[in-house]
Amino acid sequence: MTGSDMRLYVLPSGLLHYDQSVFTYDRGCGIGVEVPSLMFLIEHPKGRVLFDTGLDPALATDPHGYWGDMADLVRPEVEAGQDIVSHLGRLGLTPDDVDYVVLSCLFRDHAGGLKYLPRATVIVQGVELQQAHWTSAWLRATYNNPYEPNDIVRMREREYVELYGEDWDLFGDGRVVALSSPCHTRGEQALVVRLPETGTVLMPAGVIPTKENFDTDVMTGRLLVDPPEAYRSARRLKKLAADEDALVLFHHDPADWKTYRQAPDHYA
Repeated sequence: MTGSDMRLYVLPSGLLHYDQSVFTYDRGCGIGVEVPSLMFLIEHPKGRVLFDTGLDPALATDPHGYWGDMADLVRPEVEAGQDIVSHLGRLGLTPDDVDYVVLSCLFRDHAGGLKYLPRATVIVQGVELQQAHWTSAWLRATYNNPYEPNDIVRMREREYVELYGEDWDLFGDGRVVALSSPCHTRGEQALVVRLPETGTVLMPAGVIPTKENFDTDVMTGRLLVDPPEAYRSARRLKKLAADEDALVLFHHDPADWKTYRQAPDHYA
């Protein structure tokens, strides 16, 4: 690495189709939106961190075979080469070069590439592991089971930093910090990265999935925690962004993501 001692890469893994109200509670019902599923690679002097792992590459060729009926509902558009292994290869890296994976949650559009990163230590909230591996009847009935068994079947053998409602400073210097942010999942996490040139970058994941959520205070449309708890998570992240004049990179904004620097370009 030359110049700045840190870099942040934005890696798109494909597009999904939803009803607008999935992201903005009780707003936009019946309006279809096409949203990205993003991953973020951070290079730090002490290691490489991947925030979320995107969609499984099987969706490029056989979405229904991999996701079943869910593929008919959200119609994934995944191009060959958008998977995490291909992205890493274009940056001159292999999966073994990733030291840590921070998962915002284990939903199918965030954990699809985890199985291809066997060496990385996984930073995850314990309650998220419990929810994903023991999906309750009420979750299946109300949420169409957002966890994909094919994504997480090999997770029991992983190396974990398993958290319990706490934040985690990955390198002990405040520059890459996972933030416990329960909202549309019980074990949701956001990530804050403090870069030498760009300054603070906040990735609020599903807590604040789009710019509209951020600008208007509307909550995401699906909550697995009580609304006051979800609101506290969103308010905490917005306060951090305001206090540090942060650049906010949204995981699922239908338009804003096209303005981000995308790999091989980067933030430093």
